[in-house]
Amino acid sequence: MTEIFMRVKNVATKPINWFEEFQRDLKRIDEPELVKLKNSIIRNGFNAPIFVWGNKILDGHQRIKAVKELLKEGYSLTNGLPYVEIEADNEKQATELILTYNSQYGRVNDEGLQELMESRGLNPEELASITTLSIPVIPEN
Repeated sequence: MTEIFMRVKNVATKPINWFEEFQRDLKRIDEPELVKLKNSIIRNGFNAPIFVWGNKILDGHQRIKAVKELLKEGYSLTNGLPYVEIEADNEKQATELILTYNSQYGRVNDEGLQELMESRGLNPEELASITTLSIPVIPEN
């Protein structure tokens, strides 16, 4: 059995079933994106904590879904999932936080992405299996 590698350090962990859904049907993840997320976790480990208010998930629903799928496929999770507690005064404020976590305040610049990938030796075909970013192929001049 292959252990899901944890890249998040120095935070508390809880068993996967401790986390409670909170955002209802705000977001969905289609099968191709779920496969990419699982591939990313397999390749790079679980690398971002779940944000919770109490035990309610503010950010991390899709990562938990991906880990649950990996567990069904034979992967293991020894120490639970890392989480960070976020303060909110009430459900309304907690919901506002969910919406801000799901907002994209900036856009990826195609040329900047291409330069970053080239400078770090990243292969666009490899990245396509672990990210939902649209990786542009920018022709050389």
